Amino acid sequence: MSDGRTYVAVVDDDDSFARAISRLLRAAGIESVVFASAEAFLRDPTRPAADCLVLDIQLGGMSGLDLHRRLSSQGEITPVIFVTAHDEPDSRVQAHEAGCVAYLRKPFRGELLLEAIRHAVGGKPETPKP
Repeated sequence: MSDGRTYVAVVDDDDSFARAISRLLRAAGIESVVFASAEAFLRDPTRPAADCLVLDIQLGGMSGLDLHRRLSSQGEITPVIFVTAHDEPDSRVQAHEAGCVAYLRKPFRGELLLEAIRHAVGGKPETPKP
């Protein structure tokens, strides 16, 4: 985002997980918006450009991998962190081939996600809300 804050879009259909991630990011001074599906993310005309995406691999409709492919085909190069509760070798390979910054298996320590986000945005310092 242009105001110096780090903005992360989280796409995950597990409501309790998404809320927990949102709280973690807010506590770290990172702005976030949560979407319950890839389709909701794509439909939202008001979402600002994200510095990083946190995408669940297995969603109810379009998968996180499919969402990333679609965004990439449209020229979006936002760094992505894939998360999953269903770690499968094929998904892991696809995520790494897609150039993900990190691939995290749920449950994971919050610091791992924060570290991956910092890496994704190039060490950009978070600016706390005034």
